[in-house]
Amino acid sequence: EDSKLVLETVARTGKEGEQDKDLFEFQAQGFETGSLRVPAFQVAWRRSDDPSRSGTATSEPVPVEIVSVLRSPKDAPADLKPPAEIPAPPFPWTLVILGAAALLALIAGLIWWRRRRKPAPVIEAAPSVPAIPAHEWAYQELQRLLAGPLLRAGKIKEFHVELAEIVKRYLTLRFGFETLERTSEEVVADLTRFRIGAEPLAAAREFFVHTDLVKFARYRPAEDEIRRSVDRAYRLVDLTKLVETPAEGAPAANPAEAPVQSVG
Repeated sequence: EDSKLVLETVARTGKEGEQDKDLFEFQAQGFETGSLRVPAFQVAWRRSDDPSRSGTATSEPVPVEIVSVLRSPKDAPADLKPPAEIPAPPFPWTLVILGAAALLALIAGLIWWRRRRKPAPVIEAAPSVPAIPAHEWAYQELQRLLAGPLLRAGKIKEFHVELAEIVKRYLTLRFGFETLERTSEEVVADLTRFRIGAEPLAAAREFFVHTDLVKFARYRPAEDEIRRSVDRAYRLVDLTKLVETPAEGAPAANPAEAPVQSVG
């Protein structure tokens, strides 16, 4: 039997006409195309009426040419057996429930751990008061700003933001009220409580109007306008700086309560 051709017995008959014959029918199944052969058969025989008469019958090999393994000229492939159905395993509900419980426990542990390690809120310290008078501090900061790189780099807005902060910090040091978290209008309104006079109040209002124009209105001033903004800052400090002129033997006045004298 060729390895590329499988033969199976299909039927067997006992007689044909008046003669006794054993007829065997075989079915061949090929797995590859090409030239194959049906191998020779050998059948041992013996007569029933004379057991001494026996022998062997041998057939000739039969060549076979397989040109296609399709079952019809329409080239439709033969039907295949449907795949065997394997029942699905039961759903592991127990494992799912245990896994969900473990996940919830892990999340709860992480939340508890993060709450324990949450740092205490940081309380920002108040800005330190310089050892020098407020107006001298302001002069030094203005000089530092002018010598810095902002104007050379063309950062006009950043320059005016820092200029306004220097003036606000000076007013905080000079008069003792909060300015950095307040708008320019609120700072000018607070200055009226200290009775600094009409000229210093007008100088403060003029300074903040021009700096706010650059900070918030995207206005880009010319070089001479920038110089005037710096001059307004110096003038506001000059008009509001504390000048102590105590009488002989009199105690020094509280800087926040001392009268403001215009200088320059």
